[in-house]
Amino acid sequence: MKIKLYISLLALGMFFSCTKEDIVQDPMQDYSLLETINFEGYSLELFGTKQEWELGYNQVYFRVKDENGATVANPNISWTPLMHMVSKTHSCPVSTIDSSEFEGIQEAFVIFQMSSNESEYWDISLNITINGSSYAVAQEVTVNMPADNRKNVTVFMDESETKYVLALVEPSEPKIAVNDIVMKLYKMESMMSFSVVPDDKILLDPRMPSMDNHSSPNNQDLYYNELTKSYEGKLSLTMSGYWKLNLQLFDTNDNLLKGNPVTDTVDSSNLYLEIEF
Repeated sequence: MKIKLYISLLALGMFFSCTKEDIVQDPMQDYSLLETINFEGYSLELFGTKQEWELGYNQVYFRVKDENGATVANPNISWTPLMHMVSKTHSCPVSTIDSSEFEGIQEAFVIFQMSSNESEYWDISLNITINGSSYAVAQEVTVNMPADNRKNVTVFMDESETKYVLALVEPSEPKIAVNDIVMKLYKMESMMSFSVVPDDKILLDPRMPSMDNHSSPNNQDLYYNELTKSYEGKLSLTMSGYWKLNLQLFDTNDNLLKGNPVTDTVDSSNLYLEIEF
C-alpha cells in the first residue's frame, strides 16, 4: 500500500510540475486591450498602458494572431491616426512601430492633441504585411479626456506662428518625491506631418495654486536626450494635490519661443501642463 501511495503521489507531483511548466504567461495580461481588428483570417490586437485611448501620450502594443490564435512573428505594420473634424482632417505626432521587449509584440506611441466629440472623431489606418501579403485596415477609435481632466498635452505657436505639440510622458504615477519628468516636443510641418524638435530646453517651475502658489526644491529643467528623442528632467512634488507645471521653451540659441516666468505679480506661465495625484 505504501509503495502504491508513493507512486500515486509521485505521478501527481509530476503532473502538476508539467502543468506549471506548460502554462505560458500572456505578456499582455497587465495591459488593457484597446482594439481588436479582424482581417483575412488574422486579428490585430492593440493594447495600452491606460484603460482607454486618452488625450495626450499613449503607449501602444501590437500583436497579430492567425486563425488558430498563434502569434504571427515579425509582421510589418505601419499606421496613420487621422482626426476627422467638421471642416478639415489632420494627423498627430506618432512613432513608427518597432519591436518591443516582449517576443512577438511590437510597440509605438501616439500623441492625440484633440479628444473625440459628437461630430469629430479619430480613426487609425494600418498597413500590415505578413509573409509577403499586404493588408490595409482601418478602425475608428474614441479618444477620451484624461481621467483626472488635467492638461497633459498642449498645442501652441511661437512668434513666427510655427505650431508645436508638447506632451507629458512621465511621471505617469506621480509620487511625493523627486520624480523623473519626461516630455515629447514636436513641430507641426503640415496637417499630416510632425517632426521631433531636438536640442531646445524647457525651464520648469511647478506650483501649487491652492497653497499660495508655492514651488518645490530640487527641480531640474528638461534637456533633450538624443537616445530617447525626449526632454528629461526632475520634478519635485512635496505633497499630493493639484500642481501646475509652468514652462518656458527656449531654442538652441536661447531665444524664448513660448512661456513667461512666474513672478510676484504673475502667478502662471502661458505655457503649462498639469498634474494631480
